Amino acid sequence: MVEFLIFFEFIKQLLTPSNVFLTVNNLNNTTTPLIKEEELQKINLLKIDENKISAKNVLIKEIKGPILYSRNIKEKRPIASLTKIMTALVTYTTFDEEEKFKVPKNFNFYEAQIEFKPGEEFNRNDLIKSMLISSSNASALLIASKISENEFVKKMNNLAKSLNLSDTNFDDVTGLSNKNISSLNDLYYLSEYILSNYPEIFFFSKDKSFTLKGKFNRILYNTNQLIYKYDENILGSKTGFTEEAGQCLIMIVKFPKSPLIFIGLLNSNDRFRDGEYILKVLEDFYKNQS
Repeated sequence: MVEFLIFFEFIKQLLTPSNVFLTVNNLNNTTTPLIKEEELQKINLLKIDENKISAKNVLIKEIKGPILYSRNIKEKRPIASLTKIMTALVTYTTFDEEEKFKVPKNFNFYEAQIEFKPGEEFNRNDLIKSMLISSSNASALLIASKISENEFVKKMNNLAKSLNLSDTNFDDVTGLSNKNISSLNDLYYLSEYILSNYPEIFFFSKDKSFTLKGKFNRILYNTNQLIYKYDENILGSKTGFTEEAGQCLIMIVKFPKSPLIFIGLLNSNDRFRDGEYILKVLEDFYKNQS
């Protein structure tokens, strides 16, 4: 709890105007999440070798600051398990922290890493952690079963609409459906909204591993391989993959002289190689900032 409070205060300080580096006008209004046409142009602050990033869609952007690099950020794409960022947000805002989720007898989604047993009960935050850290589909479905998946998906789409995420639509809570689509533009603004209002959601995703306790303990490991090497820089992340979506990765990162930075990759051939290259470029860039 103490670690979370420290993290929460840290995020609040970073999001205050005095701590935003290289800010530009009209990029901090989350109620109108549209990047103006002129802002879609790359800001050539970083020395990016485009051939070293395999992802077809890339966005590197300071939170409430300028775009540092972009590639096809308005293209609508399947987002696979990045869907669970919205699933986590709706879960967090719909159910109290004390809410219990009981595995029903007819729960028939098998997942080796979880293997829920009928009658087991889990609390809200532990299921959110298992969704974000190990990308558990079973946890997402168990949460949604509280009100039915159809009703839960309606909540996800209603929230997307209220945030003006015009490129976004959800068909399920897991991301297994290729009808779950969004753009990096929308995913940035969703992430900014979460950081500004519910930063603990990203806090849940930053651990290397997590023990989900039930009738037996499950040790779950973070699906973001970069967290094991760059845990001091990665403040939150989510991975995703389907054949149609390709490899996907969202990260919120921070360096000693930088603000919070959003890194988004969709349809990558090697998201961790892409991500590590970007992290190294950003680290070098901010070392040279006064």
